[in-house]
Amino acid sequence: MKDKIFKAILFFASCLIILLTAGIIYGLVSKSFGAFSEFGFFGFITSSEWDSRNDVYGALPFIAGTMLTSILALLFCIPFSLSVALFNGEYFRNKKLSTIVSSVVDLLAGIPSIVYGLWGFYTLRPLLIDMGVNDQGFGVLLSAIVLAIMIIPYASSLSAEFIAMVPNELKEGAYSLGATHLEVITSVNLPVAGSGIFASYVLAFGRALGETMAVTMLIGNTINIPAALSDTGNSMASIIANQFGEASGLKLSSLMAIGLLLFLITACINFVAKYNENGKQMRKGYTATAKFRLAKSRIFFFGVCALSGLTMIPLFLILWELIKKGYKQFNLSLFTEVAPTSMEAMLARISDSPIPGGILNGITGTLLILAIAIVIAIPIGIMTGVYLAENQKKKMANLVRSLSDLLQGIPSIVIGVVVYIWVVVPMSGYSALAGSVALAIMMLPMIIRSTEESMKMLPTSLKEAGLALGGAYTSVILRILLPSAFSGLFTGSLLAVSRVMGETAPLLVTALGAATVNWDVTNPTSAISLLIWEFYNDPNLADLVWSSSLLLLLFVLGINLFAKSIAKKWKIQ
Repeated sequence: MKDKIFKAILFFASCLIILLTAGIIYGLVSKSFGAFSEFGFFGFITSSEWDSRNDVYGALPFIAGTMLTSILALLFCIPFSLSVALFNGEYFRNKKLSTIVSSVVDLLAGIPSIVYGLWGFYTLRPLLIDMGVNDQGFGVLLSAIVLAIMIIPYASSLSAEFIAMVPNELKEGAYSLGATHLEVITSVNLPVAGSGIFASYVLAFGRALGETMAVTMLIGNTINIPAALSDTGNSMASIIANQFGEASGLKLSSLMAIGLLLFLITACINFVAKYNENGKQMRKGYTATAKFRLAKSRIFFFGVCALSGLTMIPLFLILWELIKKGYKQFNLSLFTEVAPTSMEAMLARISDSPIPGGILNGITGTLLILAIAIVIAIPIGIMTGVYLAENQKKKMANLVRSLSDLLQGIPSIVIGVVVYIWVVVPMSGYSALAGSVALAIMMLPMIIRSTEESMKMLPTSLKEAGLALGGAYTSVILRILLPSAFSGLFTGSLLAVSRVMGETAPLLVTALGAATVNWDVTNPTSAISLLIWEFYNDPNLADLVWSSSLLLLLFVLGINLFAKSIAKKWKIQ
């Protein structure tokens, strides 16, 4: 009886993933119906008009801005990410230098998007102005450059794994035919791993499509279809972030419709990546002189090393920028006082004094929201992961696994607006609970995947021995398998926390923010990322934005490094 109840609990947890996905789709579709019924589906997506006064809305400028910045970012990303993938997966595979490069590049993925936005605004934008791109530096080009840096880790890490999986027998066969290292890469590695590499770039493209805060800070936020790279524009995610708080009626429905379109686009992108797994046949035939071929191979190798080195530079530039500008406000007050008002900050600037106050309300709010999110996500994620590991070949497990992958690709702003429908509207107000639900949904896929993979890595004999000794199924899972897989579960949970810790977009439409310390989960609550956004939009509070960003980045990178050290110690992939 006990085992049946336990299995029913595991099954129910997995059903929650199905219900969650269905609820997201239903929420977006139901709230988008007003816009589609008023303008028609094709009329809405092909109209370039966005007029709040006359209640006329169209999504074309935002679709165009999203696609243009994402495609351009992908083009910028390819040479750098492919170089890193070859560096780690082929040239220096299983060597210390590869570990260093991959670790640094992976840390780029841990930097919160709002920090990327700040770096792009204060560092890259002036460079583009000096280069004469446009008068203010904002626009498609600036957004695409920052997006490219953000998606490099996603494309390079997956591509490196697929390149490393190419059988040595195939490469040795090419070498025996007189191929150089470059020819082995072009005729064996890339064709054989081509589908996997393509999938990694599709996933990176999907990541770029859903980016909110960095693009919002850099694209210019104008309602027009960009005709050149120097033009300003808007994206689907940024228009939601900018106008959702003030929207109602048909405008709110139109923003929901844009969220639905963004969800559908990213879902299609993830579907293409997931099912593009067939490899290609290697090419043969080597022409030209041996000396020329060898020279090309060496030049290519040096090019790969150079581009891999350049890829690591943004991490150190961002850290240096934050330390250089943030250390002045990095004091005890930062941790013990709430954020100052704009007037207090302005008076301090006039008297050339340090800005009073700190970010205590943001720190406590972040801890509160994360604590509730952890309580929600970890039990459900672990139970679902156990169910998938124990029922690997069942149709139900395959469905849940696919939906979990789908959830991982949903843009954070879309999750935010869905939770707004589910929690904020019924509660008649923003709250820490709403923010926690949004972050919990974002944490679930990573916890589910890490739990499933950790359970699958355990020897089958471990479970069989427990059952053979008379242990009940429930006891074997809870007392033997889960403790044995604890390091993997703990690492996955840490990475999930670090992923959502710097999120801003979903909290903008769920938690909103608060000027004071709040421990009531039913009231609006601040967070470090929300304060950074507030400071960024107020010139008088600009000095605090750097110290807040530095603290947030140290938290996130610290959790990432801790998780990686655990993974390395326990040899978790």
